[in-house]
Amino acid sequence: MIVNTKYQRHLPPFTKGKKVLVDLHVEVQSILNIMEVDSLIQLQYKLKLKWRDSRLTFRNLRENAYMNSLGHRDVHRIWLPRVVVLSTPKKAISEVRLKLNVV
Repeated sequence: MIVNTKYQRHLPPFTKGKKVLVDLHVEVQSILNIMEVDSLIQLQYKLKLKWRDSRLTFRNLRENAYMNSLGHRDVHRIWLPRVVVLSTPKKAISEVRLKLNVV
């Protein structure tokens, strides 16, 4: 991955003067618990985000996107969408595993 020296990771990419669109896909993997009385549900899910950052250049990409994972060092060099999950109980423990694939 080539990152221009003027790249600012705190700024989102722009396309034609507008902030980049981020596609979001939620895949529910399992329903862990349903608490009808409290109107709560516990889920295990996978969030998939997809966007284009034209400020980045990638080399030696494979056809299979899952073979194009970014390393930990590269992930911290680029802009990432901020994801906030609302309506979670204060005592909830969230585990986030980040894996970026270049498509």
